Amino acid sequence: MRLSLADAGDSIEDANFVETMADAGILRLYAFLDWVKEMIAACGASELRTGPATTYCDRVFLRSVIGGLGSLPIILHAV
Repeated sequence: MRLSLADAGDSIEDANFVETMADAGILRLYAFLDWVKEMIAACGASELRTGPATTYCDRVFLRSVIGGLGSLPIILHAV
């Protein structure tokens, strides 16, 4: 509901609430919950990859995490 209301706008004009957007948001939420349950099960069953982060994708991910941590003090100071 909140996702589709955010899509409707904030001005004083008539809201353009679309039920299909609300339905799509709910479906995306359920798909996300299913994915989270899969990942939790995979973590418990030790199905995830282990070992050193040596691939290009690993290095890109690590750099983006480190880059995001660099802005953490600014975010925490704003709170």
